[in-house]
Amino acid sequence: MANEMALLARAEFLSKIESKYQQALDIINDAIQKYPDSHYPVLSKAFIAARERDLGNLKTSYEKLELLAKRKTISEEGMSRLKAQIMALEGDIDGAVAYAEKKLTRCPESSRQAFVSKLKDLA
Repeated sequence: MANEMALLARAEFLSKIESKYQQALDIINDAIQKYPDSHYPVLSKAFIAARERDLGNLKTSYEKLELLAKRKTISEEGMSRLKAQIMALEGDIDGAVAYAEKKLTRCPESSRQAFVSKLKDLA
């Protein structure tokens, strides 16, 4: 687990700090291959893809997470955030905001509003 998390941390650093998205994807794809039963690399890929506005990788990752969710416990909040981001990137900002506000009821109001603001930035 430690090696898996180290790879994901490296990918996050490359993407967010060094703006090397493709290198981050390469590391995450290697982690997905190396740890096929773990949802963490797929989840990381989805969130990084969302931040980079990469709808293709976001949707593919979301679909893989849906399949993994049949065998593993994956945060409903995380899945809801990803679904809302897909909707926003597809141009349905009103639907994305409504979906997020409906699904993220267990989040603090300030957290939910910050996420909605990020959704609007994606559109």
